[in-house]
Formats: sequence, C-alpha cells, structure tokens
Amino acid sequence: MQPHLIAAYAFLARTDDLADQGPLHERLPRWRAWAEQVASGLDSGRAQDPVLRAFLHTVSVRQLPHHWVHTYLKATDEELHFTGHATEADFQRYVDNLALPA
Repeated sequence: MQPHLIAAYAFLARTDDLADQGPLHERLPRWRAWAEQVASGLDSGRAQDPVLRAFLHTVSVRQLPHHWVHTYLKATDEELHFTGHATEADFQRYVDNLALPA
C-alpha cells in the first residue's frame, strides 16, 4: 500500500503546487495544461510525466473511481479563483470536493 500512498501524495502535491505557486496569470495556463494531462491520462492510462504516470498506475491497481479525480480537479480549478466561503454549505462543499479527496 505504501507505494500507492506515495504516488497519490506526489500527485496531490504536484497538483497543489501548480495551482498555488506564482501569480494567477502564470498559474492558469500551467494549471489548465496539467488538468488536461490528468484527464487524458485517466482516459488512456498513460502519461509522459513520471508523477502522473505513477498516480495513474495507482488509480488502475487500486481501482480508484475516476470521478474522484475529476471532482478534485474541478474543486482545485475553482480554488484558483477563491475569494472566501459565503455560507457554511460552501465551506462544506470545499471540504467534500477538495480537502476530503486528498
């Protein structure tokens, strides 16, 4: 189980770094390219990036539902434009879609 946990953590850390580091105008194109690579990798089971390749192997071996990854990516995309939680329900959606999958 340990290699799969490491692959998942590396994927989450890479995704978080791409979404959080640098000015928004630099992050957006970098983030979109990564999200496209992830979606393509989930469809094909292949990727050039070694972190993504390891994560895709984990997704396959551990039979992780792809919708979990897509939900996480969508929530990360929304977080790029985060301005705060207007309601408790908004905060709970953040926890359910971004923090909890991680």
